[in-house]
Amino acid sequence: MTPDFKQDEINIMCIYGADTRLQLIAKLEKMQPYLGADQAALRKLSDSAISKLKSMTDEQFLELNEKMVPDF
Repeated sequence: MTPDFKQDEINIMCIYGADTRLQLIAKLEKMQPYLGADQAALRKLSDSAISKLKSMTDEQFLELNEKMVPDF
């Protein structure tokens, strides 16, 4: 079962977009140390997206990645 991503999670995944699930996880993890104390909401959002990405398969990610549309 593919995790249910919130629109904010989809937005951040589109911003840091990658061709593979593992690349996207790496990009999100790489940006986290640069978040300041005043960016706790972004930390929580990226943590949630990473957790969901880790729980899915590469095939599920490819299907999701084809359908992802940011709302910004």
